[in-house]
Amino acid sequence: MPPLLHADRLPGWIAVGATTVLLGLLLVATGQPILSDDIWLHLSLGRAYAAEGPWLSADPLLAAAPGPPLPSAWLTDVIFYLGQWLTGFQGLRILHVGLVAALLLLAGSALKRASGSLLVASLATSAFAVLAAYRVVQIRPHLFTMLAVLILYRLLFEHRRPPSRSQIAGAIALCLVWANLHAGFVLGPLFIGAGLGGTLLAAFFGRGEARQEASQRATRLGVAFVLAGLATAINPSGFDPHIAYWVAGSDTPDLGRVADEWTRVHLFEMPVAGLPPSLLSWGINGSLWILTPIACLATWVRARRPGRDGWQEPLVDPALIVMAAAALCAPLFGVRFLWLGILPLLLLAQISRTIPAISEPSPRRAPSWGLAMASVALAFAFLRIGPWPMISSILPQSLAGYGAPYPAAKYSSQAVWLLRDAELEGTLFGKYSAGGFFGYWLAPEIRTFVNGSLNVDPAAMAANRPILEARGERPGESLSDLLDRHGIDLFLGARLPTAESSGRPLYYTTAHLERTPGWIPIFRNLSGAIYLRNNPRNQENLQRIARYYRRQAVPFNSERGFEVDRVIASRPDWAIRQGVVPTFFTNLMALARPGGSEEERQAARFAASLYAILGLYERSIGIDQQLLEAEPDNLVTLRRLVWSLLRTGQYPEAAALAGALAESPDPVSRTVARAAEAAAQDDLAEGQTRLLPLLTEAEGWQLSQGIVLPAARH
Repeated sequence: MPPLLHADRLPGWIAVGATTVLLGLLLVATGQPILSDDIWLHLSLGRAYAAEGPWLSADPLLAAAPGPPLPSAWLTDVIFYLGQWLTGFQGLRILHVGLVAALLLLAGSALKRASGSLLVASLATSAFAVLAAYRVVQIRPHLFTMLAVLILYRLLFEHRRPPSRSQIAGAIALCLVWANLHAGFVLGPLFIGAGLGGTLLAAFFGRGEARQEASQRATRLGVAFVLAGLATAINPSGFDPHIAYWVAGSDTPDLGRVADEWTRVHLFEMPVAGLPPSLLSWGINGSLWILTPIACLATWVRARRPGRDGWQEPLVDPALIVMAAAALCAPLFGVRFLWLGILPLLLLAQISRTIPAISEPSPRRAPSWGLAMASVALAFAFLRIGPWPMISSILPQSLAGYGAPYPAAKYSSQAVWLLRDAELEGTLFGKYSAGGFFGYWLAPEIRTFVNGSLNVDPAAMAANRPILEARGERPGESLSDLLDRHGIDLFLGARLPTAESSGRPLYYTTAHLERTPGWIPIFRNLSGAIYLRNNPRNQENLQRIARYYRRQAVPFNSERGFEVDRVIASRPDWAIRQGVVPTFFTNLMALARPGGSEEERQAARFAASLYAILGLYERSIGIDQQLLEAEPDNLVTLRRLVWSLLRTGQYPEAAALAGALAESPDPVSRTVARAAEAAAQDDLAEGQTRLLPLLTEAEGWQLSQGIVLPAARH
């Protein structure tokens, strides 16, 4: 039998195969069209840093920034920007995959060196990939921090000897560069200090040569700790980023994206479905909390037990014990730190050397096959209860879709590029997570109200949630008043009115300013709308948008704004290209007959939903009233009719029809029924009808079929 296929190697190859599948899937998800919202911030700021240097005079993207952004990741921003400028968005995707592949290889190599076992290294690498998956699929500066932690471990701790001068110099240089790549550089001095503490304990409790070597090692680690810490101050902001890192996320508790990053991992509470950590990640983290102290204690006891050859010395690095303890505590402060589980995994890999059944593998021994099967089970669990369902949920369904540089439809890009092409100016309110995309394409002519940089005035941050909830912030203040108080010129609403199906706070804002005095709609399609504040300050903007539509030969009224029905009637081709109506709209309307056959009624239902979403409520109401005559028990049609009546302020009519919805098994119908009942009693909360869902997730998906998705711009 050839050596590679020898039975002794079979468990190892099974483990390697399972790990390869898991890592391969992770790299496929990493290489998909750029999905990280923050990459647009980094590209925009990188463009500014490349032009002006790291000391910017003002924030180039935000209208309400208290000052220039903190340049804690300025060097990464420049790297990302130059990479995109030189190679395009596809080159940026290749860079992303390369960084993640390097990280996984470095982790696997360190685990193999620590354990000396292919089986242990394969299983531990898979576990690390699960813990890090949610972070690595996002191309952000934290990738450099993840790499830097492993490089620092290799320089100062992997060999378990006093580091040489060149290794100390390498660590200092690493921390200096790291301090300009990402605010996570504080982990460098932190882990050097933790390793130093563990080494000092070893020197205190050690004896003879072991104590002398630990003392020498502690001295050199102390030098590395001091000099590396000082090196991190060599950045454009000195020691300011050291403070910013520890308060990050605390100023924005109500914003969903930040909440995802800073949600604490609770050891004794099951994770929330649809949000990190996944059940598998949570389970691995909990297992590390159990296994690490048990394994350390067992190793210490075994080392102190007399054997045939006298007292045995422990094979576990005391420096790594303290580092692993610190890493275990980190996720308690934020789910973003789960990937630091690599340090407890390295510790367990070292401990595995003390277990003969693992350190001396044999196919005839149960532990070898147990480790191999554990790797296989972990790969399957990754697909079912791990991060894979979440990170693969937006994987393109075709090769052509996978080849796109980024998902343009994610950011209401038709609306964004209309603002750019029409050369509008002012302050824009839009979805917080898309603020970087808005800034990349629209700044400096249009600056956003909030974005993910956190460089936002506290008053603006406090106003964000009330605006999303279609209400004022102060007593007696309306949404329009709140927008005026903050000088908002443009409002970009987004999303379909679908019911939430995840743990994230999602807001339907498309119709927030519909029929609001002083605001004029200047664009609307199925996924969003733009409104312009019609005041003296924006008269030039109004003229610009009117000129844009004249060039497009699209009707636009300077008093009423963008009228969807007129646009559809006069320029159906333009409406289709801009995602206003589906490609089959003409055939749909020719077929739709509320009193006809089932096929004709189905077309009429689709048309009624389309009109309701586009704000053409009277048309939708007319179709639904005819449909109910033909199918009086259709609760979906009734729900849509009641919803449209609420949107148009016909509260008594809505309440009179909503009774049947109250007992529906469909939660969306029950929500609409409760709103109708509240409206009849004049008990509606502010903004309640504007936030009211209309569609289930499946209905929203169906309605989006045939809508032309925007092509990515380069």
